[in-house]
Amino acid sequence: MRRISVVSSVLLRVVVGLAVFLLATSVRAAEPQTGFVTKTFKDDAGEHKYVVFVPVSYSPAKKWPVILFLHGAGERGRDGVLQTSVGLGPLVRERMGSFQFIAVFPQCEDVKGRLLGGWLADSPDAKRALQILDEVEKDYGVDPDHRVLTGWSMGGYG
Repeated sequence: MRRISVVSSVLLRVVVGLAVFLLATSVRAAEPQTGFVTKTFKDDAGEHKYVVFVPVSYSPAKKWPVILFLHGAGERGRDGVLQTSVGLGPLVRERMGSFQFIAVFPQCEDVKGRLLGGWLADSPDAKRALQILDEVEKDYGVDPDHRVLTGWSMGGYG
């Protein structure tokens, strides 16, 4: 009888230890990733890569200001990262530890249209950029009263 009690005690400890480990792992998995995070937006036209910068001190309990950055003509494409290489992207990289905004970097996929037309209000890329912003606002603690739209070169036309 004592042997069964010892085995039960050891088994109970293993089960409790495993439960604690799984709980700790799930809590860590629930914490949002910070820094430059590559994401994918899906719509009827397919999948579209974009990047969101999440401050290193991000907490969903706080409402964060958000910047939507529209890149220039040289960063058009579908790779999902080139748009972070100019303008706001390098500035954020230099100040990652202290940058206190969520920054959204969609990418204009129209590589054949007029150079300055990629982000015009009625273009598919501009509409998708706003849909991506909506998605980010649902996924992160964004302050809807503190939105900034900015652009570089072609993005300035947006």
